[in-house]
Amino acid sequence: MRYVIKTNKTKLYQFVKGCSGLELPSMKSFEFKQVGNSYWLSSYRYTFYLSGVCGKPLLRICEYISDELPQRERVVYPSVEYLLEGGLLQEVSQ
Repeated sequence: MRYVIKTNKTKLYQFVKGCSGLELPSMKSFEFKQVGNSYWLSSYRYTFYLSGVCGKPLLRICEYISDELPQRERVVYPSVEYLLEGGLLQEVSQ
C-alpha cells in the first residue's frame, strides 16, 4: 500500500500535541499551511513541519524563545501506524 499525508489544521494540531509532549497554546493561535506535500503549523513560539522524506514520515519541531534562530529543534519520525490512527494518511493507488 502507498500513502500520502493528508490533513487539516485540527488533525495536525492534535497529532503534534500528542507527539511532541509540549504544552501548546490554543489551536486558534496557530497558522496552518500546505506547502506542496508538506504541512506547516506555526504560532508565535512553535513551528511544526510534517512531511514525507524518502517514503518515511518526518515531523520537525522548532521552539523559539526570541525572533532569532530556533532555541530548540528536533526531528521525530512517527510510525505510519500512528499517522493512520490519527487520520493523517490517505491511501493512493499505485
